[in-house]
Amino acid sequence: MWFACCFFAVMCLFSEVALAYTGVTIVMSSKTEANLAFVEQFKTELAGNENNTLNLKVIELPARKRLVVAENSELVIALGAKALEAASKLSHTTPVLAVHTPSLAYEQILEKSRRDASNMSMIMQNQPYARQINFIQLVLPAAKNIGSLVNGNSQTYAEQLKTQADKKGLNVQLTHLNDPSMLIPELKTLLEANDALLAIPDTAVYKPDTAQSILMTSYQFKKPVLCYSLSYAKAGALAALYSSSRHLAKQAAEIAQQSQNAESALPLPQAPKYFSVYVNRQVARLLNIEVNKDVAIFQELIATDNLQNE
Repeated sequence: MWFACCFFAVMCLFSEVALAYTGVTIVMSSKTEANLAFVEQFKTELAGNENNTLNLKVIELPARKRLVVAENSELVIALGAKALEAASKLSHTTPVLAVHTPSLAYEQILEKSRRDASNMSMIMQNQPYARQINFIQLVLPAAKNIGSLVNGNSQTYAEQLKTQADKKGLNVQLTHLNDPSMLIPELKTLLEANDALLAIPDTAVYKPDTAQSILMTSYQFKKPVLCYSLSYAKAGALAALYSSSRHLAKQAAEIAQQSQNAESALPLPQAPKYFSVYVNRQVARLLNIEVNKDVAIFQELIATDNLQNE
């Protein structure tokens, strides 16, 4: 009897830390174009792996209801902060991977949930510091001063980026936008003092309803904008270094398959592994800026990434 009780206690303890799973549930905060593209690419990645044994289920976050999944036997991929918050309330033995969620929101949800960081991770929105700095210098090799508007969502990343840029001889000036009504005045001051504007993922600053104002003001000062989004670049920024939903899905599928039977925890939060480069040639002509071919910039970034990973 004593042995049976001890055995049961040990098995319960093991179940609290085990991360092996047989399926994946993707939970969408809503059916946005980005989320749907992620789902389709994730399916493609699994189908393309002949050794895949994971079952896949896709659900939209239920309104005003508790999220229900096959806890303890699935990896939950949460697309968006609302989906992540719901997933964080699942059993702590159910691993959760966050995508399309700002780092600050992720950290707040992780702290609130009291989860162990070993069973909750994320693919970050921000590009690695070195890749971002190399991108700036490849697109604008003569630029010495880069300005960026930041808020609480991007402050930590921006400050670290500034520190790393200093080592490469690139000055990054950060302006903290605490009052949305001061967007244009702060932007004008920043543009006057710098060679270009760097837009980074921060929903408090760079969002659809501010994009036109930011781009038009930058045109008035004849200063280029470097950004993180293909749509932002097509709308009028000079160039974008971006990881699309399809890039993120490919990385998430790799994490899902590599962690499926792992005895260790989920990997630590990761920067985007896959990316693309886009240069808006019309904007380059309007600003009289010569920029190398997209593919050449991309190949340089890949080579630099490889060197840094060796």
